[in-house]
Amino acid sequence: MSNIIRRLEMETIRVMNRAEDFAEANINKDHVEVWEEGERNKGNKGCLEWWYFDCDAEDGIKIGVNFSLYQVLTGASGEGYNPFVYFNVQMPDGTVKNHFMMFRDEDTSVRKDRCEVVIGNNRFEGDLDTYHIVINGDEGTKIDVSLKSTSSAWRPGTGYVLNEETDQFFTWLCAVPRGDVSGTLVVDGKEYDVKGTGYHDHQWPSIQTFFFWNQWVWARQQNDDYTMVLFDCVAPAANDYRRIPIFFIEDKEGNVIFDNTDTETCRVEIPETMVHDKCGRTYPAVSRYIFTKENTTVEYTLTAGKEFVYTDHYAIAPAPLKAIFDAKGVDTKYSRFAATGDFIMKKDGETVLEFSGELLYELESFTKNYVL
Repeated sequence: MSNIIRRLEMETIRVMNRAEDFAEANINKDHVEVWEEGERNKGNKGCLEWWYFDCDAEDGIKIGVNFSLYQVLTGASGEGYNPFVYFNVQMPDGTVKNHFMMFRDEDTSVRKDRCEVVIGNNRFEGDLDTYHIVINGDEGTKIDVSLKSTSSAWRPGTGYVLNEETDQFFTWLCAVPRGDVSGTLVVDGKEYDVKGTGYHDHQWPSIQTFFFWNQWVWARQQNDDYTMVLFDCVAPAANDYRRIPIFFIEDKEGNVIFDNTDTETCRVEIPETMVHDKCGRTYPAVSRYIFTKENTTVEYTLTAGKEFVYTDHYAIAPAPLKAIFDAKGVDTKYSRFAATGDFIMKKDGETVLEFSGELLYELESFTKNYVL
């Protein structure tokens, strides 16, 4: 009995997926609607909101884009936007273009009934099926691409993860787990045709992510027949490091063949660890997720390879923010690794699906205490 009481007391951070949650948020339980991609946080002080897109082109070009209504380090004032557009372009030869472009409130317009975000002369718009993204960037970089979904939009429950003690929430709507990308890119005066595979999500949390979570691992893997996304989030010490392992896999028609948002039906194993050479933290070298639902078991194993990106967000933070970090014990580091993903699905003990492949995954560690 005491164990049951303790588990219930610990469940202060949870995915909002109860019947009353859907009713209160006016969210359709069965499918994502176009309006959910519209603006969700206008006027809420301290909140954030952004629309993210990335693309892996066939010729090796990689593009990352973020349209944000508020500065990530400051949040909303409740009195208007403080917007920016971010883009990252990695060329096959290793050249990287990486820019933040700051704008004013009056440079910005956003719709609530659909995704239509205009910041300066940059645009991000779409309807869960087709998107158009235009960036007129610094140093003459221009991005003009379309994203056509070949998957189905997915969210964990209502899309909200709630801290019931503080009423703060984290959000995630995976609007396009996978899509076809086409368009043009201009870098250093040279135009490239872009053709490849893309991804898009939308988030509108009420608080900075480094105050809501202790850490997370985000991974996306795909092949000709399947697309899967893992978002393994771990709450801070005040919430007993509660783990929210969000996972789903879709077939090439966009049908969800398995998903999970339930802590009680997931076991996480760390067979091997590694010590990061820059921050000294012990990270997983191999992570194994075992999900169980009714007669189905999914085992997904991530094996880390080369680190491609490392950013020390604490080191580059301005002095006032660093003081806040110090007061709250935040020391955030970001890494992106190449990896191998091994997937096995069994029904009634019999293997029905098995494959392996390469992917990139990100690991964000918000405090010095990374929990294995």
